[in-house]
Amino acid sequence: MEAASPCFTPSLPDLISYSIMKDDSGVWGDGKLKIVCEIFAEEVRGKNRSGTRLNRVGYANVIAKFKERTGQTYTKLQFKNKWDKLRKDYSNWKQLGKETRCNWNAVKKLYEAPGQWWKKINHQFKGISKFKDKSLEYEDELSIMFEDIRNTGDDHWAPTSGELPQDSEAQAEDEIDKDVNVEDDGGEDTPTSSKEKRRCVVDKEKGRQPNAIHQTDSLPLENQAESLY
Repeated sequence: MEAASPCFTPSLPDLISYSIMKDDSGVWGDGKLKIVCEIFAEEVRGKNRSGTRLNRVGYANVIAKFKERTGQTYTKLQFKNKWDKLRKDYSNWKQLGKETRCNWNAVKKLYEAPGQWWKKINHQFKGISKFKDKSLEYEDELSIMFEDIRNTGDDHWAPTSGELPQDSEAQAEDEIDKDVNVEDDGGEDTPTSSKEKRRCVVDKEKGRQPNAIHQTDSLPLENQAESLY
């Protein structure tokens, strides 16, 4: 009798990766891709992009507007993932315009090249071969979102990495989001707890342990001088 195979329980990273992989399989269908591109463009016009990503106000507006227009609530993470994928697609599409081995078919609105060429360039620019059989959707909106970044050179990207970099402000934004998710337990933030949180942040920057700060403060005044020697 064969032993039963152990039950596999996916970890949180596995679940997140699975969610991201499913991102375009149905989540953005039924006209939702057009809607989110329009909203993204609106937020860029509204000066709610910081560096290469939307800022916190921009994402909050996107979540609210998307729910208003579709009746569905998506998370900030889903919108961030979609923004990054659209940015990568736009960069790849513009790269095709620079390539001399492919030709633009104005009737089909496609770049045409031999199949072997597509395989080769896809190794250099991951995901670019998706445009072998289709053109870039909603290019006008994507141009508003990304063209000025591309032209100013802020959109530095190593194609072989397959990932688009975050600017420092976007990374800081992500770290803030993580801190909020971890520390926000639904309780009131008392003045004492706020001071302790600030003290911990300072300690991390200076490489000290939180409990090591001003240990003499807890001593009586007459003993503090002695403790320094």
